[in-house]
Amino acid sequence: MELECDIYMGTVDVEKEKPNVDRMKILGANVISINSGTKTLKKAVDEAFITYLKSYNEAMYAIGSAVGPHPFPMMIGCFQFVVGREAKKQFLEQTGKLPECVCACFCGGSNAIELFSGFLEDKAVDIYGVEALGKENKLGENAASITYGKDGIIHGFKCKLLQDEKGMPANAYSIVSGLNYPGIGPKHCYLIVI
Repeated sequence: MELECDIYMGTVDVEKEKPNVDRMKILGANVISINSGTKTLKKAVDEAFITYLKSYNEAMYAIGSAVGPHPFPMMIGCFQFVVGREAKKQFLEQTGKLPECVCACFCGGSNAIELFSGFLEDKAVDIYGVEALGKENKLGENAASITYGKDGIIHGFKCKLLQDEKGMPANAYSIVSGLNYPGIGPKHCYLIVI
């Protein structure tokens, strides 16, 4: 489409996701490595929002995680809905019945929430979301925002959020890119039952 495309990623995630980064570059994307703060998803989203706010008249913002203000989580839902629909269809074709449960790890959670979306109306299917405990239960050493977070606001939406003593978003940790985010997507917040 001959559009310029800047992709913001934390340096830590660029290194972890090298094959994906190489593919994005082959397709013409300019990958901007964020080397400040946590050097992960949270800081990359911070920088992408800042850049967008400075150039909103000539740029468009999009995100691959189900986080941020409306309409971004809804857009991800539309783009990723096929995950849950296909999982349900394939399971039924292979077994002739619905699964007893579906389980996915989540944080921002685009893949998890869209897997879950295929089964939300099926009361016989239990849905489990798994958080990244990381190294331990201390702040900054995990991404378990449901377990250790409180209601808070990040990137324009309210969610369960890991927060420092001043109520600001805390650092999160996971070895998995995309799970090292201090909150959970707004769609996940509606599904929480502990």
